[in-house]
Amino acid sequence: MCSYSDRKINKLNHFIPVFFVYMALSTLNFYVGSRVVLLFSAMVVVFFLLGDIKSVIRYSIKNKIYLVLLACILITTLITVLIKDFEYSSWQLFRSHLWSIIIMPISIVTFAKIVNKEINYILVVVKVVELWVMLTAISIIIDYSLGTHVVISKIRAEDVGRVYALGDMTAVFFVPVFLYFRKYIALFSCYIIAYATGGKIVLVLSLMMTIFYFYDSGAFKRPSYYLVFSTIASLFIYIVLEGYGDRFLSFIDSGDYWRFSQVMAAYNMTFSDLYSACFGIGLGTPYWEGFYALTNSYIDPDLAVLFDNMRFDIESGIPFLVLRFGLVGFFIYAYLSINNWGRYNIIFIPIIIIWFMGASPSGISYAFSFMSFSIAAACYTKLKMDDESLRIKPIYTL
Repeated sequence: MCSYSDRKINKLNHFIPVFFVYMALSTLNFYVGSRVVLLFSAMVVVFFLLGDIKSVIRYSIKNKIYLVLLACILITTLITVLIKDFEYSSWQLFRSHLWSIIIMPISIVTFAKIVNKEINYILVVVKVVELWVMLTAISIIIDYSLGTHVVISKIRAEDVGRVYALGDMTAVFFVPVFLYFRKYIALFSCYIIAYATGGKIVLVLSLMMTIFYFYDSGAFKRPSYYLVFSTIASLFIYIVLEGYGDRFLSFIDSGDYWRFSQVMAAYNMTFSDLYSACFGIGLGTPYWEGFYALTNSYIDPDLAVLFDNMRFDIESGIPFLVLRFGLVGFFIYAYLSINNWGRYNIIFIPIIIIWFMGASPSGISYAFSFMSFSIAAACYTKLKMDDESLRIKPIYTL
């Protein structure tokens, strides 16, 4: 399968800078906290934006549907704030909501650029990601074994032993690429990272990306591969249930009250009137009182900022899109995603849908994850282009 395994890359030349960056960020994360991680994520996204700002602007202007979406969001935000007299926060706009809009053209342009690169460029990208996920997995093992905070974390829930490492979704999206190259250590590292998060959607996507590769490669046509896949899937499911079985059973039995409350509040706000149902409530505006609406107890002042953010955030992607963009904007956003990713590989569509069911498309972390998906999808598509049937003209050409 691996057509490029004979191309050698000096591993040491890539290991040293990746290791240095990882250790530097790990040290800062230990002494300063996860805010440094988010700042690093923002710098990466901004780097890609500034790296080809002309192409991003050109795509945005040429794509009339995207312009319609931007116009609807702008008009709706003005109506919500000026006419409906909603509270408005420019900080919440830039902290969270704006990323769901600007990352779309950036990711599409990035995909087009990588697909048009030489294969040696793809090999370097894969090698860098491989080293990063392996270092992250080793850090997680050390973290769990010794109780040290060496993992570069976005979120750390020490009470339940969960940690969202920087690059968790990158690891998940690169599973098919590592399977293509038979990089099994890197693949196992991806599973370790996914397991450490304990997130339902992350774990499901890890298994889905594995199924995606075996299906897309035609491996299910060969009986011997059923044994390989069944072994991987069974072992993965067993380990997940062993570690998070009680949490999954609790979710099945009683659901997630906090997320359910968010979704119901978003539903009530979205369908409070016809205009909101069609075009949403725009960006930078709260949709409920968040934690304050669920309790009358004392609020720790140190958590005031977090609770304020909860008034604007939804931890579920599809309700977020419908709330902010309305049904019209939601279908436009879905069309842009399906039209771009689905034309390269139809399997990308259910992956995005499953991802959005759990992850809110807002904030720097989401932008970083979407960029990771774009890069991983481009690498895999480029590798598969040896098959003449997959030589598809990109939706956006540079």
